[in-house]
This record gives sequence, structure tokens and C-alpha cells, in this order.
Amino acid sequence: MSSGYVLTDAAVADLDALARYVEEQGSPAAAERVVLNLLEAFRLLASRPGIGHERSDITSEPTVRFWVVYPYVIVFDCVETPVPILAIVHGSRAPSVISERSRMALDDEVR
Repeated sequence: MSSGYVLTDAAVADLDALARYVEEQGSPAAAERVVLNLLEAFRLLASRPGIGHERSDITSEPTVRFWVVYPYVIVFDCVETPVPILAIVHGSRAPSVISERSRMALDDEVR
């Protein structure tokens, strides 16, 4: 059975880094909870990709959408199947950083 989504290399690296960070802050249980909630969000986005938010201030790509879980922004393509999770970025990052990460992940996905 397919999960309906696929993580790009950038998203895998993001997920690993954020789990490692939360765990290093002294809470392996919190790290596990964050990862499980993100995985649940990926499944939700795969089943209903139209629920994502457009952000013209971040990208002009018409198919790139954003979804927030905790302080993290999930960047994904709402048209492709399975839904590619392009990046996972902390929401406190500047929009220009999120834009650059989104563009890089999208470029990598297209290759």
C-alpha cells in the first residue's frame, strides 16, 4: 500500500535534523512525537493536497503549497502524485529562507 506521499532528499535531511535537534534538547519522547505528527500531516496532505496554503510572498510556483505543524512549515507540491514533500522548515525562518529552500527542493525534485 502506497503512502500517497514521498519525501525528497531535502525533506529527509530536514526531518532528520529537526528530530536530532529536539532530541538533543533533552527530549527523545518529544522528538518522536514531533516526527509522528509530521508523518501524520504528510498523510493528510497526500489525501487532501488542496488544503495547503498558497504563499505568493514566498514562491511564484503555482503548485507549491505550505502547511504548518508545530513551528514547522511543510513545503509540498499539491499536484504531483504521490505528493512530494519538498522541505520542512522552521516557521521562524525568514520568508526569503523558506523561499530559497522551497526553490532548491523543487529544482532537485524536477531533476
